[in-house]
Amino acid sequence: MQHLLTCLQEGSDEFSFLVNSEEECTGLLIVPSRTKECTRQFSKVGQMDSAYRTNRYEMPLLHVVGMTNTNTSFTIALCFLRSESQANYRWALSELRTKLGNEYVSGVVVTDRELALMNAVAISFPRSKHLMCS
Repeated sequence: MQHLLTCLQEGSDEFSFLVNSEEECTGLLIVPSRTKECTRQFSKVGQMDSAYRTNRYEMPLLHVVGMTNTNTSFTIALCFLRSESQANYRWALSELRTKLGNEYVSGVVVTDRELALMNAVAISFPRSKHLMCS
């Protein structure tokens, strides 16, 4: 994990990390620099999905995806979290808004039926319409 943080510090991608009292990384948000302009241009729809057990640290990965006007998807952000809790999702979405600028507000947010994520989206993007995929 330390090597990843070093690489991020040397690169141009924006990132935030969260540590607990034992100084363990409990959250890592990465916003690729090459997608920030796409995100600002195509912020009408945002899709969010969390998968777990995708890495050796067994930290769920929240993948935030945008869609262009030609139906091409692009990564807005990747976020490793200690758990799929509402507090962790709220931290991730708050950091995402900070990194993209508070003017970024998706018109529609699509998620699966992950209740903690749905509640965090409702708090972080109160003016967005929320759709669930099956």
